[in-house]
Amino acid sequence: MILFKMDQIRLTALAMVMLCFFTETFGAKPPAPQYTLESTTPTSFTIDLTPPSVSGIRGYKVQYQEIGGKKKEVTIGAVTEYTIDGLKPLTAYRARIFTKSTGGNGKFGGWKSVATMDDAPPPVIPEAPQNLAANPTTTSASVTWEAPSDNSAEITGYKLTYGTLDNPTANTVNLDPTPMQTQLDELTDNTQYRLSLLAYNADGESSPVSADFQTTRVTPQPPNFSLFSATPTSITISITPPAISDWSGYTMQWSKVVEGKKKLETLGAVTEYTLEGLVAATTYRVRLLTKSRSGSSKYSDWQNVATMEDAPPTTPEPVAPIVPEAPQHLAADPTTTSASVTWETPKDNGAEITGYRLTYGTLDNPTANTVNLDPTPTQTQLDELMDNTQYRLSLLAYNADGESSPVSVDFQTMQAKPQPPNFSLSSASPTSIIISITPPAISDWSGYTMHWSKVSGGKKKLQRLGAVTEYTLEGLVPATTYRIRMQTRTLSGKSKFSGWVNGATVEYAPPPPGLAAPIIPEAPQNLVADPMTTSASVTWNAPGDNGAEIRGYKLTYGTLDNPTASTVNVDPSPTETELDGLTDNTQYRIYLVAYNADGESDPITVDFQTLEEKLPPPAVEILQSSTKETAIDVTWTLPETTTANAIGHISVSFGEYGTPLEDLQTSDFASNTVTFTAEQLLPATRYTVSVVTVNQQGRSEPVMTIIETLAPAPDPTNPPPPPPEPTAPEVPKIPNTPQNLRATSITEISARLIWEKPIGNGADITGYVLSYGPMNDPVANTQTLPVSPTQFDLYGLQTDVRFNVYVTAYNRKGQSNPADIEFTTSSGRTVPPPVENVQFYPQQHSIYFSWILPRTTSRDEVNIIRFGIGPYGTAIDYLPMISLDKDSHTYTAVNLTPGTFYTVAIFTQNSEGAGEPVTLTVNTDRPIPVPTRPPPQPDKGYVGHTPPAPVELTATVLDPTTIKVNFVDPTIQGRNYDERYYTLRYKKEEDNNYQYMNVRETPYTLEYLTPEATYQIDVKTVIDRHTQSPFTDKAYVFTGEKILRDVTAVQLMVTGPGRIKAIINWIPPENPSQQITGYVLEYTEGYYVTSRSEFKRILIDGDMPKATIEGLNGDSPYHVRVAPRHGSGIGRFSDPPDAFFTPPVPVAGQPLHCDITTEGLETKEQILQRVSWMEGRAGMIGVPLPYCDDYYGVHECHGSVCFCIPGKAPHGAKSCSGGAPGTRPYGDDPNASGTDAPCYAEYESAREAIDEATKTGKPLIEARLPYCTEDGYYQSKQCLGSMCYCTTREGKHTGKEAPIWEAKTLVC
Repeated sequence: MILFKMDQIRLTALAMVMLCFFTETFGAKPPAPQYTLESTTPTSFTIDLTPPSVSGIRGYKVQYQEIGGKKKEVTIGAVTEYTIDGLKPLTAYRARIFTKSTGGNGKFGGWKSVATMDDAPPPVIPEAPQNLAANPTTTSASVTWEAPSDNSAEITGYKLTYGTLDNPTANTVNLDPTPMQTQLDELTDNTQYRLSLLAYNADGESSPVSADFQTTRVTPQPPNFSLFSATPTSITISITPPAISDWSGYTMQWSKVVEGKKKLETLGAVTEYTLEGLVAATTYRVRLLTKSRSGSSKYSDWQNVATMEDAPPTTPEPVAPIVPEAPQHLAADPTTTSASVTWETPKDNGAEITGYRLTYGTLDNPTANTVNLDPTPTQTQLDELMDNTQYRLSLLAYNADGESSPVSVDFQTMQAKPQPPNFSLSSASPTSIIISITPPAISDWSGYTMHWSKVSGGKKKLQRLGAVTEYTLEGLVPATTYRIRMQTRTLSGKSKFSGWVNGATVEYAPPPPGLAAPIIPEAPQNLVADPMTTSASVTWNAPGDNGAEIRGYKLTYGTLDNPTASTVNVDPSPTETELDGLTDNTQYRIYLVAYNADGESDPITVDFQTLEEKLPPPAVEILQSSTKETAIDVTWTLPETTTANAIGHISVSFGEYGTPLEDLQTSDFASNTVTFTAEQLLPATRYTVSVVTVNQQGRSEPVMTIIETLAPAPDPTNPPPPPPEPTAPEVPKIPNTPQNLRATSITEISARLIWEKPIGNGADITGYVLSYGPMNDPVANTQTLPVSPTQFDLYGLQTDVRFNVYVTAYNRKGQSNPADIEFTTSSGRTVPPPVENVQFYPQQHSIYFSWILPRTTSRDEVNIIRFGIGPYGTAIDYLPMISLDKDSHTYTAVNLTPGTFYTVAIFTQNSEGAGEPVTLTVNTDRPIPVPTRPPPQPDKGYVGHTPPAPVELTATVLDPTTIKVNFVDPTIQGRNYDERYYTLRYKKEEDNNYQYMNVRETPYTLEYLTPEATYQIDVKTVIDRHTQSPFTDKAYVFTGEKILRDVTAVQLMVTGPGRIKAIINWIPPENPSQQITGYVLEYTEGYYVTSRSEFKRILIDGDMPKATIEGLNGDSPYHVRVAPRHGSGIGRFSDPPDAFFTPPVPVAGQPLHCDITTEGLETKEQILQRVSWMEGRAGMIGVPLPYCDDYYGVHECHGSVCFCIPGKAPHGAKSCSGGAPGTRPYGDDPNASGTDAPCYAEYESAREAIDEATKTGKPLIEARLPYCTEDGYYQSKQCLGSMCYCTTREGKHTGKEAPIWEAKTLVC
């Protein structure tokens, strides 16, 4: 037993030794190496390997592929570095590796990605310029040089830096490549300068070359001077200094004119000198020469002056102060961020001018900056302004006696030219790239336009971004390199596109150990192809849900003999795509798989055949055979055809260039015709020729050309005039952007482009460059056009596609910024026509509507009918809408308010949009009142009978969009008024459908009409639903021509807004071009006015500048604006709208108290100044007077701020609430009488405001003087503006009020 155990132990040990031997000899499967990928050339990448820690390594196998391409393999030795060659530049690749050893092969490691480099040529920086030289004068220098030696580098321009030797880089100028010369001005004479010049291009700058030069010395000239005698024994000499750098002083000779010896004096560098010790009443002569370090000038001519008589001293009479007149001709010449300001001196009224004071700022803060200026020169420069901003200047002259009245001028700085944004790319996930954008430094930046695509084989896509600083581009393919470029959009235009910037998405990381197994998608379902002649629409359904994420689809297609010729990667949604560029009448096969990071699904397949092309192919090419002065010959070549698309005949259209294609003269010729002759033409004229092939199936696309006839030969008997005298060549300028680019005559396949030539800088224009294409490829087509005409017809466009168009002007200097627009070709369908013959039948709580459906075709058929109803005056866009079936012709609106007017809109709609709405005003029946006395009897003469129609129907034009309609109802003369109303209908003369309005008053105003249109109007009387008159005869009226709005209301004043109404006054326009016939007042509720603010409108007839707004909400902000009307239009509205705030509505039984003490309060003037309302508004005009809510103070609201101002409080009062210890409510105060009473205090405050306004000359729009009793309290009836109201003795409103013209009937 013991021996058996020992043998068993020996066998176990032997097996362990054998296992170690085999493991050591043959080895386990080795792990994959650690490795990195790096691209060092455009066609290769290098693998750096770190071998695994095992023995017996024989080498490695490398598997690599282009992302989305076929896999390739290569076996390498046991190296630590290997290079893969023969790759594509700027392309994403991935690779993985396994280890080969004596023990066997390992498994592949994970995929790693790398992108090859761009194959752009290496940068070539220019050599330095040669032979730099300067030819100086006293204050300028002409600089010349020669181009660098040729090293194949392009030269974009030169950079010249110059200055004095102690500051040689003071000035820098960028110069064009040619001509190689420039002029330096405004130099200092006799001064040494240093030049430094280098050449540059996009790759960098050359080394600089330098040259020194010295300006020549200015020859000194005698000074200009004047003489005058200030005393009997002296003469004052006023000297103008010379314009030289080394001036040091003067030498003066002087003597008596009669028998005087010349005397010599040396003067320093002075501007005034007094010669003293002279004889009174004696004539002297003086002459001067200039001294400088380089020499002296000649003497000037003699000038004579006499000393004053030695008169006895007298007491000088006081001189009246003389204030200067206002400066003249103030003007500003602005750039983007600065303005040059000039003016002329005031008219001479004998006043000395000490200087000028210039105040400037933006229109909302025009006094933000003040500058004091010397009397000369009469000009200055304003810097650090904002671009595209309006400014106001105010200038006055002043001296010791005072200031002149100011003169003002407004100007607007120029728009800064937008530049492309700076941005960078980073990848945050395998399917997205983050774009970080630096906003441009301009005022009206609104967003960006972005082009992006795959670097390899990707179509450009266009995307519009808002004013963001970061954007994430999602739905991308993992481990793929994309390129992006951007342009800046502003309110005034767009910048050029930036250069392309590349960025790659990251690869999906493999799942960590222990996670769920990869899930590959199921196969897509229901693959279908809908073919045309050269394209096919492909659709499919998503795979069944097996929990797999779908990153995209791979679609492979081709003809049956090569079905995998083309491959397209498609996003996960939508599950459809379009195949283009197919051959007609050909069978194709499609394979489709779904894929994600774990792999690809099984493919599904479908075959289809494109349709046979039966339209004739277009002519191959138009050839111009010959051109004469009055005739042209045109030839073309015919295309190859089959039996199915054989040509039936040739159609040739011909006419002057610029004529629309549909208006060209057309002739038909036999199918084999290849030439066309046109005669009796105009010399030197451009013509359009269009050739179209035609058969029974239709017409081909036109092939067009433009041909110009020859100019007539010169007449030898009348030689041309001699050439003009040569003039100095102008510096060429790049043209400005073309103006008013627009697309007209848009059809399903064509459009006409029209623009106007650039204006502004006088640059020559050689021609235009037109680029256009669909939104996903906006510059797919480019064409160079002549200077005239400024229009072009586009043909062969795709139906129902949105196109981008860019037009630039160019000359030999360069190309302008583009003008750009977007337009969409017609879909072949149109919006439907409106419903007809709308009728309505009202009851108290409902209205029944009926209409007739319009006649339509397949192009404009109705899909649905939209019906909207809302309170009277609601804009159509804000009516609550419901959708009705397309065959609906009735609808009943329910749950309405009795006796109320409503606005109704009915319109038809299809996939192209909504048709023209039919709008009308309707009203529900009034409720039947409970009679308290016998109701008035209706006129029995009309019960059951037809009453007569209204008479004297007239229509008066108030402005081009407004008509006043007046008429007389003969049936109510001398009778009791009943519940009748009037149905007024109107339409433009060319329209088929009427607009209906139910009105109860006359005259009635029709608004928002079309200018320059003829309207027909009639009206009928409706006594009840069964008793109606016929319509009157039609009245016709022309709304008039819409003209320039040249008048405006200049200032608004809001008077004492109450809780529900406000009185608006304004100043009429000065010197209007036409007589004012009325005003339009608009108001809206809200703190701010925006583009979405809804204004309510009031029409005021006549020229009275005053109106009342009623129905306001208490404790609310409002804005109001006014525009004048005249016979030709509505003037401009006052801008900005004026603001006011209605007071709060007090809670019943709880008077408004002001819980503030009277100690330490600001004065009324300080408070008004502090609460000047909202963001820089000017201070309030006039004296807003208080609402008297409390004896101890008055409560005021200005804008959004309400505050209390204490009046004269009784002795011991500490608070205006009446609740503080030791105080008494007002009504119980025995001392509150006479001058201490509240009405008297308000009266005195108003009087002080009026006196202050009289003294200062400041405007006072309103100062309310209340009606007081003898003891100083308020009378029971008070009036303000056009309203009267009842108050208590303390001045509190009781709520009763009436217009001032009904004041006698107001009982308080």
